[in-house]
Amino acid sequence: MTQDQILTVVTKTLAKHGVSHMVTGSLAVVFYGRPRYTHDLDIVLAVSPQSTQNLQNALKKLSRYFHVFTDLESLPAVIGSQKMISLLDRTSGMKVDFWILGQEPFAKKVFGRRLTKRLLNALIDFISPEDLILTKLVWSKRSESSRHLEDIYTVYEGQKGKLDEQYIANWAKKLSVESLLRKAKSMADPQQ
Repeated sequence: MTQDQILTVVTKTLAKHGVSHMVTGSLAVVFYGRPRYTHDLDIVLAVSPQSTQNLQNALKKLSRYFHVFTDLESLPAVIGSQKMISLLDRTSGMKVDFWILGQEPFAKKVFGRRLTKRLLNALIDFISPEDLILTKLVWSKRSESSRHLEDIYTVYEGQKGKLDEQYIANWAKKLSVESLLRKAKSMADPQQ
């Protein structure tokens, strides 16, 4: 399958089985910024012990196309420990990583602000561009990787004049990533 087909199959299957989700990571950067190669899809899942069966049913359906790297019987433990669930497309080798939504206030806020966008004749929930920037700032702080700052630059370029700068500034302060935000913004606008 192509990346577009994988995205459509996965998100439609999750929606059909009542699993709340949002696309994040490099595919969201491509959506809000500019195209770049990505070797996987990152999707955040909001799953509780009560909705574990919904996810289990969705994964059973997806296992027709993907190798699922999680034993479905151990799914409650995986969800409880917020471990990642990975799928591998059997034809293309493309990986899909499901991240379990954390309980931190920022994680809940980000998920609550997800945006439904039409893409590939499907409605797909994406992380907001502001929250994508903030998430990338947090990851940049943790990993010290320049890739995250480059992604932020791309989103700033693609969303020029559309971003809620006050929201970004407020959360950057709460998350202690203000200096990284300034660095990323200076890449996007050298006059800053």
